[in-house]
Parts: sequence; structure tokens; C-alpha cells
Amino acid sequence: MTKPLPPTTTTTPSTTTPNPQALAVKHYTMHLTIQILAAQSLPLPPGDDSPSSFRPYVKVEVHVEEPGERHGSADSAVPADGKAKEGEYKAKTKSMKGCEPDFKGQELRFEGIPGVVPELSFVRFLVRDDEVGRDSLAAWACVRVDRLREGYRFVHLVDAEGVETEGAVLVRVGMRLS
Repeated sequence: MTKPLPPTTTTTPSTTTPNPQALAVKHYTMHLTIQILAAQSLPLPPGDDSPSSFRPYVKVEVHVEEPGERHGSADSAVPADGKAKEGEYKAKTKSMKGCEPDFKGQELRFEGIPGVVPELSFVRFLVRDDEVGRDSLAAWACVRVDRLREGYRFVHLVDAEGVETEGAVLVRVGMRLS
């Protein structure tokens, strides 16, 4: 018969209270540059059937923990209607034309984002159709920050219903965590 393993938390001899430093999560300040180069095989938004009138742009949002959320302040509670506010860190490209657009290396910069925990933060890519009124969602993707690698990358997209597509956006990522 084997003995049970000891707990994984660090304890001091005089108490069984875990050492706060052993449980602490490291927060970083992130500097992120995403260059949007081109896209291919973009799906049309639901209800659209004319690629010639499709004017896609890419919106990038960085989602990180807000300082109040870390300590459970009342400001961080989910609103009564259940809808969270949009991300604070966002940028978008200019609109292009068609399902195979060349975004000409448009650069989206996110400088000095505080409180980033790479395993819990993510970057969302939204492809929307630039229309009069509300812009329709054509496709999207989310990538955790700890899985976002520097260099040239294809970001594979799902459509507005969450179904995998052949669509992809070619990006160049530059990132520094300090």
C-alpha cells in the first residue's frame, strides 16, 4: 500500500496556510503589434450572397483581466442583462473588397497593456462586412496570448455560426511581455 502524496502547496512549519508567493500568478505588461497582410476564402456573412458587394475589415480585440476583477470588486460583476462590455483594447483595419482581400500590411498596435496573464488573456479576430448601419459578422477566431507566436501566421476562421471554414487571415505578430 502506498502513502498519499503531500499537498502541492508550500506551507510553513508553524501553520498550514499556503504561502501566497507560491500561488501568485505573474502579471505582465504587453506590447503587441499585429500586421494584417491579406485574407483568403473569407465566408460571406449570413444572408449575403454577393461577393462583389462584400467589403471586409478585420477588427482585433485584446481581452485581459481588469484590475477590479482580480480582487472581486463590485465593478467587475456581470451586469443584470448578462451582457459584458466590449474589450477596452481594440483596433481595426480599413475596409477592402471581396473574399480574397489584400490588407496591404496594415498595422494594429496595442502598447503597454497592463495586467496580462498570458494563459488567461486572448486576442479575438473579427472579420466584418462594412455596411450602412450595423456591420455583419462574417468570421472570427480567438487565440490565447500564450499560444500567439511571433512571426508570420495564418489565423484560421470560423463563420458567424461557429462552423470551421476555409477562411484564413495572414498576419505578422510582434509581441513583448515585460
